[in-house]
Amino acid sequence: MSSRPGLISADGLARRVRAGEPELAVVDLRQDANDGRPKIPGSVWADLHDGFAQVRPDRNLTYDLPTAEEFAAAMRRLGIAPRSTVVLADDMGNRWATRAFWILRYFGHPGDTAVLDGGIGAYLASGEATTDDFVAPQPSGYPVPAQTDESIRVTSHQVLEGLDANSITLCDVRTTLEYTGEVAMSGRGGHLPGAIHIPWDACIGPDGRFRDDAELAQILAPYLESGRQPVTYCQGGIRASLTWFALEILLRRKARLYAASWEEWAQDRSLPVTR
Repeated sequence: MSSRPGLISADGLARRVRAGEPELAVVDLRQDANDGRPKIPGSVWADLHDGFAQVRPDRNLTYDLPTAEEFAAAMRRLGIAPRSTVVLADDMGNRWATRAFWILRYFGHPGDTAVLDGGIGAYLASGEATTDDFVAPQPSGYPVPAQTDESIRVTSHQVLEGLDANSITLCDVRTTLEYTGEVAMSGRGGHLPGAIHIPWDACIGPDGRFRDDAELAQILAPYLESGRQPVTYCQGGIRASLTWFALEILLRRKARLYAASWEEWAQDRSLPVTR
């Protein structure tokens, strides 16, 4: 889809839209579907919290993993079939799109998947054709996935095992104040023991697009220098999905996402925290 794996440019997407590719599904993850801004032709709007990051009030979680059933139901509502080529676009610095990309990878979506580099803003700035309305998709028959790709995810138990074995590098991509504990989230402040702090948005250039691979390798060097496997985390696995994407997809360095992240870790008082 692009010279860089996992990404598609605004003009590249526009060419595919003009060609009327029947399997193309453009998913718009902007925060507000009614923001009045133009839309990418043929795109459907998706709520991040409806199939990509679930709110669980009973567990005080805002960005929980969907179940296989919740994921499949979201795909059906969006009109996405297993063979669909899915392009994900957002207005959140690419991080909502990378979370959806990770979810599709986790549940083994068979079709191609890409993030619109620079998001909706890049498309609107490109001068390519737009439309006033989202498409109302025809529901698909997307099946419930039978398995997940656990090679790209870690649990809190696996984090503890990795720390004991010195086999992981914890990548804290939150703000500096969250990392130091000056801003306490989910009941506790601080960071996971030994975590190295590089904010997620260091991966994004001033134009809103991903930095080139050489820049990413330099910025993320502390995560790449050892033989340990990088494990990214943030508050709820959203910002961390972008750094995971930069490591795993763009730099082709095997990485894993602690999807539950700080909002799970901080609430479990048996788990260690460093300030």
